[in-house]
Amino acid sequence: FAQGFMLVHLFSLQHECAHMTAFKTRRFNDWAAWVCGVIINLGPRYFQYEHTQHHTYTQNLNKDSQRIPVPKTLLGYLLYLSALPYWYSQFKTLFAHCAGVIPYAETAFLPDVIRAQVILEARIICGVYGVLALASITFGWLWPLYLWVIPLLLAEPCMRFIRMTEHVGMPLTGDLTQNTRTNHVPWPLQMVCWNMNFHAEHHFAPSVPFHALPALNQRIGNALPK
Repeated sequence: FAQGFMLVHLFSLQHECAHMTAFKTRRFNDWAAWVCGVIINLGPRYFQYEHTQHHTYTQNLNKDSQRIPVPKTLLGYLLYLSALPYWYSQFKTLFAHCAGVIPYAETAFLPDVIRAQVILEARIICGVYGVLALASITFGWLWPLYLWVIPLLLAEPCMRFIRMTEHVGMPLTGDLTQNTRTNHVPWPLQMVCWNMNFHAEHHFAPSVPFHALPALNQRIGNALPK
């Protein structure tokens, strides 16, 4: 579980790389995003464009590509936290892209010039998974299960819970001072999430790098939801 908890938080690094603020050069941001994307099954170029749509239309009922609706029942809440719908969606997207299909809903944020890259990266990721699965069967490797697959399955509910704290239940408005929530958490969690607990500050000024978000919180935090 501890291994998985660290692995699922590679999403935080990939997110920072998508903003090009983890490293000074674009090349290092791209490389790190690729490593994270393969480990957590999230194509880096696809995520970058999907996430741009999320920042542009945060909490817009029809346009926010990453909006998480408020669960209507306790069962729906627990189902979301189980991460089962998440994994279904992730692999459905991956296989669609591998087949060269860009679903209609994604055409809103994937311009024509980037779709070939999204399809190629999905095929590369599928290829890595296929080679690793074949090698595991051939040589009897168990380490991919114990160090990667099982830890991810155990800990992904933690990331689902964390993602829920960012926007769920906030007003469906484009007002940056109202639609995102900042969370005060113990410093170990703040460290592994790359300061993304200061999420309202991040949405207010997305180009501010992770290491400057605490200072931004000190300056404008009182004007943002917690």
